[in-house]
Amino acid sequence: MHLLLVSRSFPHHRPGGMEWHVQDLAAGLMEAGHTVSVLTTPLPEKPALAPLKVNGEILFAGERPGLYDKRFFWDLLRPAMKERINALGPDVIHCQGFAGIPAWKGLGNQFPVVTTIHGTLWSETALRHGGVLPQARGDRMRLHWRFKHRHLFEPFWRWFLSTKPRRRPPFLVVDSRFSLRELSREARWPRGSRPPLAIVPRGFDLTRFPMIDRDEAARAWGKSPGSIWLVGVGRLEKLKAFDILMEVFLRVADEFPSLELVIAGTGTEWKSLAAYRRTLPPALRARVHLPGSVPGHVESTDQRDLPSLLAAADIFLNADQGSPAFGLANAEALTMGTPVLASANGAHGEVVRNTGDGILVKGGIEEWTEVLRDQLVMLPEAEPSRARRAERARKRYSRERMVERMVAVYTKARKHHGEEAP
Repeated sequence: MHLLLVSRSFPHHRPGGMEWHVQDLAAGLMEAGHTVSVLTTPLPEKPALAPLKVNGEILFAGERPGLYDKRFFWDLLRPAMKERINALGPDVIHCQGFAGIPAWKGLGNQFPVVTTIHGTLWSETALRHGGVLPQARGDRMRLHWRFKHRHLFEPFWRWFLSTKPRRRPPFLVVDSRFSLRELSREARWPRGSRPPLAIVPRGFDLTRFPMIDRDEAARAWGKSPGSIWLVGVGRLEKLKAFDILMEVFLRVADEFPSLELVIAGTGTEWKSLAAYRRTLPPALRARVHLPGSVPGHVESTDQRDLPSLLAAADIFLNADQGSPAFGLANAEALTMGTPVLASANGAHGEVVRNTGDGILVKGGIEEWTEVLRDQLVMLPEAEPSRARRAERARKRYSRERMVERMVAVYTKARKHHGEEAP
């Protein structure tokens, strides 16, 4: 089968969740014997990652490397691009995120078009249905202004999801049941009129997360023998609630003197976390680590990468107060054998789904403190238990399993397109 993947910033542009997903999907499809071409945004002068060589072609649209822009969407509707894709002749066009809207509009009559929704228009923002808005009017207005482009985009989004009579519906993929519920809410589909849709959980290339000896990982990160590490990783922004992790750690630190906290990542909250850390007494300050950005894969030359950090961790913490569409960081931690404490928000429960994986925390700082204290008294954890957790997760989130499911989706999409064709 020949697949054309449409995505901003194909992985040789810059690192990111969607970028790694497209790279994993493309590599897995090629390994399974399929031909892969890519339609993406222009290359920057200095790509952040080494190019993945596809066995098809790479087409470019738009003007801004790594970002969707008006020109990108317009290029997908232009006759010249349609001619190039017609000449390429893919069996299925697979779009990521909002790129599916112009691709389906411009190419949906000629080719089966599948679109994976990585979080809906509002699901991973503070403006989602049922979200808690700031009380002050000025704060609410600033929040709406921050997402002004999504407000402007909303009519196109609703048009794309519409299932009105005599209109071919798009073929959609989501990576969690939570995303399906969010999508249904935003689309307002009448009962029984949902478009063709499949749920395909994320998978990733486990060679980027090989099993690492815990002692070696601990030495690489300078972890003291006998210390217990709580680790949180991600974009340091308000909605991710890393300040909750800091506060919870401080509440139990005296009770557990071997406990240390590591918060890795960069973002708008890094300065406030660093400033708070500076106010702590020196002995306590030495137990809080903010290493900044951490290489996300073992292809780097730095031994202090994400896999080794997750291997060194005793518990992975994810207090995200938003509505994550999947929770990939939880899955990555589990594949390294590390148990997860995650907020009971979004799709976290579909990743941390049994007591062998970890615990979902309902509530705020008080609840987090209580649950964490209960877990700390059971540490250190026996290695066989961590090994079983890793084995379960590695089967569940393997790239091969994801690719197998996506190929089944492509087959259904081709059949659906043939049945709907005039």
